[in-house]
Amino acid sequence: MSSVLTSTTSKSSYFYLGLILLATLGGWYLFKLKDPSISVSLQKQAFRLNYSAFKNGIIFANYQFIIHEKVMLKKALSLNNEQPSKLKFLYNEAGFPVALNKQQKAQNKPLSSQDCLDIWQNVLGPLQPKISLKPADKNYWVSLSKNNDCVFHHELLKSMQIRYKASSGKVILTDINS
Repeated sequence: MSSVLTSTTSKSSYFYLGLILLATLGGWYLFKLKDPSISVSLQKQAFRLNYSAFKNGIIFANYQFIIHEKVMLKKALSLNNEQPSKLKFLYNEAGFPVALNKQQKAQNKPLSSQDCLDIWQNVLGPLQPKISLKPADKNYWVSLSKNNDCVFHHELLKSMQIRYKASSGKVILTDINS
């Protein structure tokens, strides 16, 4: 007599399909309903990765500014009348991005949440998470603090923030729970 596990009938196909379905439902139950901390833990890890990417992007933008300044100095010393290359960002005196280079007016800090949003989007590029100017369901959002720091939030992670201080170029991850 053959076993259900070793036979190749349609009954065994249904058995394996049912087994896979039960395993999938069980995993979903454990992941979403039984232990929501797994989902929160993954969200926190993604937030930390975005912090790291943003921090490295600010450092890279600062390097672009430094290189651009050296090239411009070299051109000025050689009395070359070529047009200066356009930079993506508007930089403060310390060489850190404060807005997109569309205003063409000097500023030393982000002046609006839109400036912060533009910095985030252009530093992180096309693989960034969704971000908006107001709290949105399960998304990132940005605000401008009273001292003109950009503060990036995640709607599901109320205890975590990414703070960008344009005056010094520091990117700080704040986690109240740790």
